[in-house]
Amino acid sequence: MSTSLTIRARIMYPHLFTPHLFNDDDADAKPMYRASLILRDDDKAVGEVQAIVDQLIASELDGGPVAEDNKTLKRDGTNEALNGCWVIKSKSQYKPNVLENGPTGMVPIMNTDKPADGDWVFANISLYTYNTKGKKGVGASLNGILFASKGEVQLGKSSAPTNEEMFGGVVAGAEQQTAPAAATGAGANPFGG
Repeated sequence: MSTSLTIRARIMYPHLFTPHLFNDDDADAKPMYRASLILRDDDKAVGEVQAIVDQLIASELDGGPVAEDNKTLKRDGTNEALNGCWVIKSKSQYKPNVLENGPTGMVPIMNTDKPADGDWVFANISLYTYNTKGKKGVGASLNGILFASKGEVQLGKSSAPTNEEMFGGVVAGAEQQTAPAAATGAGANPFGG
């Protein structure tokens, strides 16, 4: 049994248009669509999700112990931007609906950069129990995303430098370059001279 609900959250690490395989996946895992959903401590959705998780553990996992790593609501102690927040890691083997409000109602988003890390969304997830390979817990399946608004800041940490970090100094100090005149003849140097 699974229980579906819609929550308003900020999105982090959205992989909504192309499935990915991640380092933390099992060896026999398949690529999945994913998004982490971020809720503040004082958000009423935290209590709603926790109540459903507790009910699923009691009814489907016989109330037995479930390791913290196998619970739907988690803390991320490594990311300062998430202090005072809960993280729901949701995924699906099926492409979720990714929508926004248009002039005539909800329409599919075609821009794969939207929603971006840190944006506000309404997410529909299904909470479900699992008991496989010696692990039991409650997971979250991602059904769909409705873009709500642009976020203030990016939430996810990335080791990749930004464009500004990579090329800002070059662009700021570089003189405008003009393309060299086209060389003629065989063996001409494409870089001029």
